[in-house]
Amino acid sequence: MFNLKILSLTSSFYILISLICISLLPLSSIEAAEAEKVKENKFNIRVELSYVSTSGNTDSQTLAGKVTADKKVSANKYFFSGNVLFEENNGAETSNRILLESRFERILSGRLFLLLSTSYIRDKFSGYKYRLYGGPGAGYNLLNTKKHKLQSLLSFVYSYDEFSVGNSISDNYLTGKATGKYQYIVKENFKFKETVNYLVSFDKTEKYFLDSETAVEVKINQSLSLGISYLVNYQNMLPSAEVKRTDTTFLTTLIFAF
Repeated sequence: MFNLKILSLTSSFYILISLICISLLPLSSIEAAEAEKVKENKFNIRVELSYVSTSGNTDSQTLAGKVTADKKVSANKYFFSGNVLFEENNGAETSNRILLESRFERILSGRLFLLLSTSYIRDKFSGYKYRLYGGPGAGYNLLNTKKHKLQSLLSFVYSYDEFSVGNSISDNYLTGKATGKYQYIVKENFKFKETVNYLVSFDKTEKYFLDSETAVEVKINQSLSLGISYLVNYQNMLPSAEVKRTDTTFLTTLIFAF
């Protein structure tokens, strides 16, 4: 009789534990889904700050800053970025560049997506009061592994330029834009990145722009990284003979991620 009671109590105990576990499973799934939803709807923000000062034969100061934000909601992705570059050489301003960009992506499959992008550039030392361009396009993830990521983007873009030098006041034209992005995770705390943009006029193919950024980053902790980058901005058709075709910038950057 005593053994039957023990057996009955044991059975009841196991049934109770089973019911508790079963009742917790949906709750855990709901909590996990909610956590994933919060993560998906959150903006990932990244702030980069650079300052270089030299003295001696040449006194120069370079200040650069960049803010990027991206967000994913279901099959939609949103990207925003803004960066500024200011340089002074022997007391005279030699660079004053502002770049604002936004892009919307709609995922069609695991690799293919559509996009709509806009860009605004103010760069008087390159001969422009401002440049404004935007349009639709498509992108494809060529590589998407743990260590390597390679992405290509093609866009059909309308461009408008307003000049700060030369005889022409403004120009508008249709262009094609090709972008390549590569990232290599060398180690868990060390990565290499390369981005190349090529923008060419359909009407005058000799009018094109080529921009590239080569960078390495070392992660110090979860929110802080140190980066080194080399920027090249090239324009083939100059608005005036006094403007140089190529601008290059070397930066050491402190990176904050939120």
